[in-house]
Amino acid sequence: MTGDSTGTSALTPFNRHATTAGTKLVEPGRSGWLVPAGSVDALVDALRAALSAAPAQLDLLGRQGAARVSELHDSVNESRKLSALFRSVVAL
Repeated sequence: MTGDSTGTSALTPFNRHATTAGTKLVEPGRSGWLVPAGSVDALVDALRAALSAAPAQLDLLGRQGAARVSELHDSVNESRKLSALFRSVVAL
C-alpha cells in the first residue's frame, strides 16, 4: 500500500522476480506480474502491461495482492508460530 499526504491509501499491483517467495505472493494476472530474474525482456513486457492497464484493473490487482499478503502474512498467526517455537526451545 502507498499513502499520500491526505491520509488516503492506494493499493498498487507490483512486479516481482519469479522466486519462491514471489510466486507465493503474486498470482500473474490476478495480483500483479511475475518476471523471471535477469530477464530484461520480461520486465519490459510486464512494465508495458502495467503502464497500459486501466486504472480500475490496477486497483483490482492491488486489492487482490493486498488480500493475498494479508492472508499469507497474518501477524497474529506468525506471532503464535514464534511463541510456540520459543516455548519448544525453552522446554528443552
